Amino acid sequence: MVAGIYVGSALVGGAIAIGSALVGGVAAVQAATAFVAGLGGYGAIAGGTGGTVYRLYGDKLTHVMENHAFESVGTGTKFPAGWGTSQIVKASEFVANNRSIQMLPNTYNRPGFIRVGEYGGIVIKTVVQYDVIGGINRIWTAFPFK
Repeated sequence: MVAGIYVGSALVGGAIAIGSALVGGVAAVQAATAFVAGLGGYGAIAGGTGGTVYRLYGDKLTHVMENHAFESVGTGTKFPAGWGTSQIVKASEFVANNRSIQMLPNTYNRPGFIRVGEYGGIVIKTVVQYDVIGGINRIWTAFPFK
């Protein structure tokens, strides 16, 4: 008899690690929970204690690259020349997940928060979106902040 199903995921070093367990007892739940929580996402790297990991992906990554990459035609502030997609994602996720940086109120009319921090000598503003109903916690946008 199956007591329940647990599925967890975390972003680690650019690759997604997914831990799941078909739960038949408490030990399996604890093992799966420890697997996911123990990774801590970027929290361990960025001065935090783990927890929710905010990622930049999909249409929001496209938005950032089309508007804020150095070579883009968008009108937004630009990341430095030579910063490709992986560097921009790494920097944005570092700032968004750095729990030592204070969360600021989101002034962009959506639930979430803002974090402004430095990565590689560049001050970056990240806007993180909460979506309690859909369970989405992602970086809405990120850009150099001058």
